[in-house]
Amino acid sequence: MSIERFEAALAAEQGCRAAGDASLSMTINALRDELHEERNARVAEVAALTNRLQALEASAGDRVDRLVGGLEAQAEHIGLLVQCVAQLLGEEAGHPVEDEQEPQRVDLDGESY
Repeated sequence: MSIERFEAALAAEQGCRAAGDASLSMTINALRDELHEERNARVAEVAALTNRLQALEASAGDRVDRLVGGLEAQAEHIGLLVQCVAQLLGEEAGHPVEDEQEPQRVDLDGESY
């Protein structure tokens, strides 16, 4: 093989490698861009889901507060009903419950008013 043919073959080889490298570089850049877009989309999705979760937690907290308030009111009513039933049963058994009288109000000198 002559030197000219060898140089021509080498130049052709280098040209093919340069074209391959350029093509590979373009492919790598395109894939990198796609990955960046995908990452940005995922970040946006995570932010949206985080906001939604916070809204749901706040809503659930409000619902729990309302439920607890309702349960407390019902517990108070149940307590009053139990007292009334106990008084009625005591009266039927012959043990009437006397109403508690309010203490007499007095001023600083001890005189009632």
